[in-house]
Amino acid sequence: MLGSRSSSVIVVAKSSNESLIGFPIDPPTRFPTESPMDSASSSKTSTRSTAKRSLEDKSDEASSCTICLDKLTSAGLHKPVCLKCGHIFGEHCLKRWILTENENGTSRCPICNAKAILKDLRVLYAENVVTVDHTAEITAVERKLKEATHAKHLMEMEAERWRSNAETLDTEAKRLKRLLYDGHTEPAACQRTFTVCKNQSCGVMAYNKNNRMLVMSQQSDTTTLDSYVIRKMDVKLMKLSKEYICVHKKQIRDMVFHPLHDNLLASVGLDSQINLTDLNINTVVSSMSVPEPLWSCCWAGDNTHVLVVGSQTGSVYYIDRRCMKIFNSEQIQKLGCVSLNILPPSSSRSFKNGGFLKARMDHLSVLEEIVDNDYYTYKETELPLTGLWSSTSYDCQSNLVLTSARPYGPFHTDRHIVSKFADFNEKGPVLSQVVTFYGRAKSTQIYRSCLVPSSGGYNDDPLVCCYDEGSGTIDVFNINKKKNVHGFKVNDNILDLCPLPDITIQGRRTVAGLSKNTLIEIMNKVPPSVCRLIARASHVLISLSISLCGTVLYIENISVWSIGIA
Repeated sequence: MLGSRSSSVIVVAKSSNESLIGFPIDPPTRFPTESPMDSASSSKTSTRSTAKRSLEDKSDEASSCTICLDKLTSAGLHKPVCLKCGHIFGEHCLKRWILTENENGTSRCPICNAKAILKDLRVLYAENVVTVDHTAEITAVERKLKEATHAKHLMEMEAERWRSNAETLDTEAKRLKRLLYDGHTEPAACQRTFTVCKNQSCGVMAYNKNNRMLVMSQQSDTTTLDSYVIRKMDVKLMKLSKEYICVHKKQIRDMVFHPLHDNLLASVGLDSQINLTDLNINTVVSSMSVPEPLWSCCWAGDNTHVLVVGSQTGSVYYIDRRCMKIFNSEQIQKLGCVSLNILPPSSSRSFKNGGFLKARMDHLSVLEEIVDNDYYTYKETELPLTGLWSSTSYDCQSNLVLTSARPYGPFHTDRHIVSKFADFNEKGPVLSQVVTFYGRAKSTQIYRSCLVPSSGGYNDDPLVCCYDEGSGTIDVFNINKKKNVHGFKVNDNILDLCPLPDITIQGRRTVAGLSKNTLIEIMNKVPPSVCRLIARASHVLISLSISLCGTVLYIENISVWSIGIA
């Protein structure tokens, strides 16, 4: 037991596991909690930690920009620079700071606020500047460059392949175009085919543009009617009538519609008959005969009451249709009158009074009305052309005349001469040649060619369509270009060709042609386009549309061939 100096009782525990009973929780006042050595050691450790943190902060400040807080680099826009005051920044950031401050007034250091200008900047070279590693970025850029180079190479190879294909196609297109312009169609493809007669007896055609009626002659298919008949066709609908109009006992050699009365058709034949047929009632309404077979007919251009017919011996008869009597005639014994064409009056052309164009096989002339006499008389003017004529046609719109001649004398081939009448009161010949187209040497029959007038469109040139027996083709000639623009191979001899001025298919002009069992419709337009050809059997529906610079031809087998040229 201790003395009374101490009021605290210390109880010593017998073991470490025993609780301290009666030991004060808080130490007495001024009771030392640590030794002097511990205090000194703690003070030194704290001082060293503060100094270390200060050095680390200064190191961070030396290696980073105070403005953007990003690391400084040894090169580039963010290399270290300092001002006169000694503070360090990234070059790019400090320049922007000074320039921005200059706009607001005097520029100053961002840290100490000392005055600063751009010329105060000094570049620093320090060992502890961090070098930024751009290896990953460079690798990525190199990879993209390699990919772009590879893609470019592939595109160049693809472009070269397409360039080679384009050259091949261009060469092929030129070859096909050359074949299209220079060659002939093998064999003629047909758009529509109609069987008109079985006895190969079709002969001539006539067309009326007002009611779009096409008529053709043939021998009757029935044994009970031993005569030659007329068949009608609605060209707009391409529908062949089943009706037969009996008009002649022998072959019909020519037919022509009245210029004013659309239903009135005049026809002549080898039976020496002259018939006027009313197509509304399909009946012959007037008839008369002459003492010789007849080959041709037309209405006089100066008077629509006068019908002019030409005979096998070259004679010409003038008939007044109102009484069906001959009021004048020129009877001769020469070669046959193969063609007569109406010549309307015109104040701007030679033969202004009108009349008709007459073509004997050996002679070509114009007969113009003499107006001073009381009744119709005509003055004949010989035209300055020679040949063995087979047909003629005249277009009053262009004032062009087409005369076709067979091989004769010094001329060993077919000739198709396009001429033009002189203007009224013009000095020189009344007829001047424009261009002559030549065919082959073979011509065993009389074939009728036709003049296809221009329809007034752009590049819509007048054309000549004719059949060439030597090559077995329907040739199409462009008058303005003076060349053959196409030829269509056909199996039958084409006896007659006739323009259909008001019938157009896709803007193309139309011409009809006829063989002994074949009708031909020809449509033409100058601009070239793509050629397509669809062929079928000869007496069934066949389709063709051939495009060409000049013409489209539709041939129909009458059997009726129909050819188109675009």
